[in-house]
Formats: sequence, C-alpha cells, structure tokens
Amino acid sequence: GGQRWWDPEWRAEKLASMHGGEGRTPAVQVDQAQWHQRFANFKASGNKEIILRENFGREGADLIQQLASDVGLYSKSYGKGRGTVLAVSSVPLPNYRADLDSKLQEHNNTQHVGMDRHAMAMVKDALQSLPAAPPDNTGWADENSG
Repeated sequence: GGQRWWDPEWRAEKLASMHGGEGRTPAVQVDQAQWHQRFANFKASGNKEIILRENFGREGADLIQQLASDVGLYSKSYGKGRGTVLAVSSVPLPNYRADLDSKLQEHNNTQHVGMDRHAMAMVKDALQSLPAAPPDNTGWADENSG
C-alpha cells in the first residue's frame, strides 16, 4: 500500500527505517512505582527541585509529569527534542527558565582568557606606578560640573 502517516504503528516503523536507529539514544523506561516513591520522598524531604535531563521520550515525560502531579508536585518540561529537560518542584514553575535553555547556553559560549605571569607582572607594575587618587575621588565625573 501507500503511505499511512495517520497510522501510529506504520509511522513508527517508517521513521525507524528512515533513521536506521543511528545516533538516537533510546528513551529511558519509566518505572512508575520507583518514580512515585522517589517523588513522595522528595516532597517529604523539603527540597525545592529535581532536574531530569534523561531522555524519557514524549510518553515517558508525560508519565513522569503525571506521577509528580499525583504526589502534589509541580512539573514542567523545558526545551524540545534532545534538549528537553524536566523540572519537578515543590513550588510552581515559570514558563521559561534561562538556566535550562540549551540554545541560550550555546550562544553564550564565552571563553575566559588568562594572562601569563609576565603579562600579569607588567600590569601590576604599571598599576602600582600610577599616582594614588585622593580618598574622596571616586573616579566618576561630577554631574554638576561642566
């Protein structure tokens, strides 16, 4: 027959054959009893938040969020695809979390540059040779002058 994208079984087989299973990590299986107990212990402990970065798949993530809700916790998923992160909390969660945004972390890829000992010594000597400023001088121009 033809293409049957509306059929979930056919679609799953087709997508698996297209990707060949390469480069994809299988979704972590969710043990309902284990997660229910873990969330109950978490709530009793008084901790604020659990961050889950494992790949549970869409169904697994939905199940974990339902289990958290059953225990009286809040949960929210952040990100899409492989970058999805689940947060489970004892307090309501915001719609956006910059600390869990994988795209933001990619863009803010800053490098810290250090100085070698010789350059550091030169800067230190240069700063020490500057005349000392009077204690009341903050180095900022007075707004009322000029």
